[in-house]
Amino acid sequence: MKNFTHKKRNGLALWLLTLMCLASVNVWGQETVYLEEDFSSITAGNNNTTSGSNNGWNGNDNFPQSKLVKVYQAGGAVKLGSKSDLGSMTTKNLDLSANNGIFYVTFDVKGWTTIEGDIKISLDGTKKETVEYSATINDAFETKTVEISGGTSNSTITIATTSKRAFIDNVKIFTKASSTTQCSAPTFSPASGTSFANTLTVTASTATEGGKIVYTTDPEATLDANSTEFPSEGLTIDATTTIRAITVDPNGTLENSGEVSVTYTKINLTKSVYKKITSTDEISAGATYVIINESNTLVSNKNGRVKNLIK
Repeated sequence: MKNFTHKKRNGLALWLLTLMCLASVNVWGQETVYLEEDFSSITAGNNNTTSGSNNGWNGNDNFPQSKLVKVYQAGGAVKLGSKSDLGSMTTKNLDLSANNGIFYVTFDVKGWTTIEGDIKISLDGTKKETVEYSATINDAFETKTVEISGGTSNSTITIATTSKRAFIDNVKIFTKASSTTQCSAPTFSPASGTSFANTLTVTASTATEGGKIVYTTDPEATLDANSTEFPSEGLTIDATTTIRAITVDPNGTLENSGEVSVTYTKINLTKSVYKKITSTDEISAGATYVIINESNTLVSNKNGRVKNLIK
């Protein structure tokens, strides 16, 4: 419901209002609005008398008629429910999958002559939030906002009473732009602490889109945007190595991530002493046996453990 009040303003007030609007542009621009409904097309009825909301509402594009249960016109708002029945209204299908399915529902609400119940917010038919309020029919609307997760590319939101009647106005469903100001730290594979025998190829990734991972193996070096970029194909090492790395934003918009340090240890294989078995009688249960050829090259291992043998 839109209420317009015209007041005489002097030049200073207009100048301050202009500055406030300009300052708010960036904040508004951070929202992605999926649905916004102010019910301004509803001119019949009212929401401040007990007899002003008896005519049913046929819905609109945002709230299809087929998804309305006991919804009435209330002069720029709607009334959900009746003296004896619950009321609910469900949105059209919405793509709420952005921002990992996290979004917000805000709405104005007030009750009947007394508070007859709460407001229930459901996602795809499953209750997500129950909202309490204290305003009644003669009061101004209260504005409520809830955060909900689990949105998909084909979701619906239902606003319903938990008992009898309540008035609803100014419904908005939106998501906020990420407030992240820092790059995500790199993650490495295999995990730090992995041991290897000959060589090992280490790969790195970051959750920051477009982020660049830089690294060093020097324990004293400073990591910044000018450091060496981590190879996209991975880094192959052949000795015990500690890698230090951060994620940087090539555009300079985000701050550098925190530093990550991983260590990989090369195993130094020792000389193995073995005896040639000439009879099955010499085989002991639970022992480890290897099969080598005449040139002393490992062919197979009885229990799957692999090691190089040096005669």
